[in-house]
Formats: sequence, structure tokens, C-alpha cells
Amino acid sequence: MNNILVIGSSAINKIYPGYRTPKDLDLIMNQDTLDKYINYRKKLDSSIRYYPIDDGNKYLIRGEYITEIELAYDETSSKSLIDYILDNDQYVGYMITRDEFNMIYPTQDILYTLKYSHRYLKNSPHFLKTMRDLQFLESKNAKIFDAEWLRIRESETYNYSHPKLNQKSTTFFEKKESFYRYNHDDLHCAVSYPNSPLYLKIIKDGEEVQCSEEKFNSLSHEEKIILAQEEAMVLTLERYLIPNEFKVDPYT
Repeated sequence: MNNILVIGSSAINKIYPGYRTPKDLDLIMNQDTLDKYINYRKKLDSSIRYYPIDDGNKYLIRGEYITEIELAYDETSSKSLIDYILDNDQYVGYMITRDEFNMIYPTQDILYTLKYSHRYLKNSPHFLKTMRDLQFLESKNAKIFDAEWLRIRESETYNYSHPKLNQKSTTFFEKKESFYRYNHDDLHCAVSYPNSPLYLKIIKDGEEVQCSEEKFNSLSHEEKIILAQEEAMVLTLERYLIPNEFKVDPYT
């Protein structure tokens, strides 16, 4: 029998019917099962289209509904997750046998941990949806099922480098970027409220760009809100409004 792990909104909706109507189907399976699954789907709908994405680590099937499939390779978190669930019945929420496939719906703790592992994913178009799902599952007392598995999953998810903040502002703000018209710090001064830019209050001693988490936490709640607003306004001016000479739809 071929085992397929159902994750994402479809799986959450299985536990809590009516939570949200899924727009697609998210699955995890190995390569052998994928080959059989595609043939199975082609028998149901010969017009489906399918192709690899994410450097071949995932597959997308387009048809009556979109299906995104994560491939479970050896030595990856997805492979170990399938094995873990199959070895621990308490993490199987539902199992539906459909022809030659076992459709496994994991428990909310598994789903919560999967969501939690990509909560900070860069450039994700699903940030808000992920946040709402996490909040919903937390309201149902969901928790991390395995901290070590989460660590491995996060290392696979956040596979890119972060900006180096311990440098001068002149090198941090690369002038090769086409949107730069004015000095970044000058824009902060232009929009700051009530007096001087609030980011100056959280800069690490002796640094120009790098911020101190300790100094940020010492701000009042109102100051934290103003700080976030200030940064949002500067980025909007710098990267969108000014380069487009303010000839853009305000809502956009």
C-alpha cells in the first residue's frame, strides 16, 4: 500500500470541518508513490498537467483542483515524519484507504508543527494564512510534537542567508538597487513621530544598522507600534512611491 500524508488546510478541515474551505490539496509522499499517484489522477482526468517545482523537491498537479506534493527523500524531515507517524498510531488522526493509497491525516500537533516550521519564511505569499492557522490551532491547544524534528525541518526551510547587520549603513544600503533616490536615514527623519526617528533608540552601541533586541523590548507598546509604522512608511516611500513619482494607486 502507498502511504500519502495529507497536510495543510485540507487536513485541518478534516479535524475541524468548516474551519476554512481549502483552495488546494497539500500532500507528502515518496517518489515511487508519486509516480503511481500521477497515473491514478490521469485516469480520473486525462487533461491534468503536472511538473516539478522548487528545484524538483515538489510537484504541482493542475486540474479540477491544485495539488502540491512534497517529495519525501531519505534523510529529510518529510521522510522521517511519514515513518514517525506510521510507527506511532497516536499521531494518525484519520486514515482513508482509496484504491491503492492510504490517505493519512495526522493529528493537530503534527499539523501545528509543520505550520510552525515555516512561520518566518521569506517572501511567502501565505504569511497571513499561516499566522491565522497557527492562532486557530493554538486556540485548540495544539503544541509542538517534537522539538528536534522541528529544528531539522526549520534548517531545511530557512535554507538562505540573512543580511549581515554588523556593517556600515553606506554598505548595507546598496546603491546598485534602482529604487534608491534619497538617503534611507533622511527618510526616517522625514516621517518620524513625534520627534526623532525611533529606530535610533534601539541601535546597538557602536553600530549603524544592527539593532538590539534588549533595547527594543524596553520600548513601550506605543513606541513599538510607532517604530513599525515608521519603518513601513520609509520602505513604502523608498521602494514604491518615490521611484514611481507617487503615480500609483494609494491602496496598492
